[in-house]
Amino acid sequence: MVSTSVIIQEFPQTLKQYSTKVEEKQLDGMVSGIDRLRKQNPAVYDEKSVAMYLQERSKTLKGMVEEYFIASIANKFPLISDELFQLKRHLTLKAEDKTWKVVRDDTEREEDAENIERDEKRKIVTRRIEVPLFVYTPLFNGNHTAKLGSFTKQTGSSWSSSYKRTTVTVEAKLPGSIGPNLKNAYRSALSHYFSVLSEMFTSPAAGDIMYAEGNFAQPEVGATWIPTLESLSVNVDTKLIHKKKVLDPAMILKVKGKNYLVQTWRVDDEEPLEHYLREYSIGDLKGKLK
Repeated sequence: MVSTSVIIQEFPQTLKQYSTKVEEKQLDGMVSGIDRLRKQNPAVYDEKSVAMYLQERSKTLKGMVEEYFIASIANKFPLISDELFQLKRHLTLKAEDKTWKVVRDDTEREEDAENIERDEKRKIVTRRIEVPLFVYTPLFNGNHTAKLGSFTKQTGSSWSSSYKRTTVTVEAKLPGSIGPNLKNAYRSALSHYFSVLSEMFTSPAAGDIMYAEGNFAQPEVGATWIPTLESLSVNVDTKLIHKKKVLDPAMILKVKGKNYLVQTWRVDDEEPLEHYLREYSIGDLKGKLK
């Protein structure tokens, strides 16, 4: 069992392990590959084969241009693998007198541990949840708070017209403040992004493909980090939910402006409508009502 605090100390090494920088030589090779494929002609000349070849070439070129776009940004800013954000941590929370607190924080799940444990005598509930190890928040849009995970519980009788829904959310605030150095880095990141776009539009193949796609995502600059156990906050929100009162559906056959009852069916948490159908129907209802 490894404590998350140990992983936090290795934050720079972990980022480096999951990041890849693309060298200029690789970019040059990708440009040559795109250019060669763009100029390549099909080896056959019947109409069907040529059409199929052109479709496959177009699809391949789109993929190569997308890879080149990613690699061009990673030439200056290393590409972080998606696997980094799939790393998990395991939190153990305890509830006493409606107040939840994180009491344990590990990078691996406790063996043979149940997700929910209740001590009825001491009125203590233990809950275990899996959340991302690395969290993210936009830097220049929002309140710099990241949600790690949440769970809900409901209390109330099935026959009651309402019930209570309690949502417990674990959050973390981004540490530190945004100074001049970070703002300069932000401008540098956006400048590189738009310079890559500009350069790609000067390429005949890449420019045509990107123009045809017309799908340019607006870049966002954010922050990722591993929150410490001490920085985690647990918020509890309880709402009273009133159950909806909706009549059960009925299937009808419509013929020349007349409506004929075919069948009814029950839906959970809905009231039956048999008494309405009996009052407003003509004919034998045997076998029609469920």
